[in-house]
Amino acid sequence: MNTQTVFSLHTRRYISYVRSFGSVLDLCKTQVLCNSQFKVDGRWHTWIDFDKFIELNNGFMNSGKTQKFSAVDYMALTPDWAVFGHTQQGFDPSETRWHRKKPKEDNGGC
Repeated sequence: MNTQTVFSLHTRRYISYVRSFGSVLDLCKTQVLCNSQFKVDGRWHTWIDFDKFIELNNGFMNSGKTQKFSAVDYMALTPDWAVFGHTQQGFDPSETRWHRKKPKEDNGGC
């Protein structure tokens, strides 16, 4: 278990609305801690449907800011390869992943 996972597990204990890891990107050592509202029918929806977001935002602006919306309204299904625990570790299998010959210095970020 890497340092980021241990930190996230400990952090999760202190945030009442966080239920689980929604997604992960190992390259940037990023883990998304998610509210259970983003888990629908057992699947995470941590991605953004940008077309839907723009549509909702335009409606909000055109209504004089009375037509409200929330993140649940524009959430999109997280691909299986981006879900925490998947063997792809957040890397899109349709893209080429390059492995370094020598280990990169761990600076805690991308």
